Amino acid sequence: MLIKEKTFIVKNLLCFGAAVKYNSITKAAELNGMKQSNFSKCMKEFEDYCGVSLFNRVYNGVQANGAGQSMYELSCDIDRIVHKVMTFKMNPHEITGDIRLWTSDGLGAGYVSSCLPDFYLKYPDVHISISCSLEVPMLASDVDMAIVYEKPEKNDIFSATEYCLKFGLFASKSYLERYGYPKSLEDIQQNHKICTRDNYVQVWEKYRIFLEKAKRIAASTNSSSMLLRLTKDGIGIGLHPIGTAKKEKDLVALEKIGPEFKHKFWIVTRRDLKKQPAVQALVKYIKDAAQRL
Repeated sequence: MLIKEKTFIVKNLLCFGAAVKYNSITKAAELNGMKQSNFSKCMKEFEDYCGVSLFNRVYNGVQANGAGQSMYELSCDIDRIVHKVMTFKMNPHEITGDIRLWTSDGLGAGYVSSCLPDFYLKYPDVHISISCSLEVPMLASDVDMAIVYEKPEKNDIFSATEYCLKFGLFASKSYLERYGYPKSLEDIQQNHKICTRDNYVQVWEKYRIFLEKAKRIAASTNSSSMLLRLTKDGIGIGLHPIGTAKKEKDLVALEKIGPEFKHKFWIVTRRDLKKQPAVQALVKYIKDAAQRL
């Protein structure tokens, strides 16, 4: 097969993958700097070349059919190879490259960022693109690593390792100056203000019972970063990842009264990237940080 024909296949396979990803030929064309008419022509020529229809045309977009789903997997393979080439460096003694990392707001704002300062001191040439969203992504062409609270299903493509994150109660120095250091958990429930994240009651039954008896819930939020901000501003006492909150100069750990909560999390990587030096280095830093907490 001539390079010209291989180039045709690779180009149109990547275009096809973009159309499936966005469920829209128009959007895929726009985001890739192409005219919609030219993009549509590419898709028609690619279907003719393959000898099979790859799309179902639906209202306001397209969806891959059965053959299209198989072709999309090949598109993801090509995209991964292109990504490796783009991040390739000639010097084997230096760890460089790009890592696309997904995490939830809680793990992102409450934990992952605290691992990065030391990481960047040792690996300044690694670039990490961090995405946060409500839906856990499929580790295909857009994500190299993911850090999740839910145990991933077993998969031949992905590798997942389990770790544990510890949480504790914290208050700001300004809050303690105004209201005093709590004497006990019962004192917090009866006489102190509390800030909380909405889903914590679903994570820990013990914490749910604690909150049910609390008289003054000052604020609640669905964001870990907002919860940290509320606690630092002296709005109330909050539950935070211990390793992260202890780095905040204005926060005091209420260790005298406890309690300590634990939550499992998993670092997920694609098996084909598991041995990539930059990915290995970042996984190690996150793992070591978790073990120190």
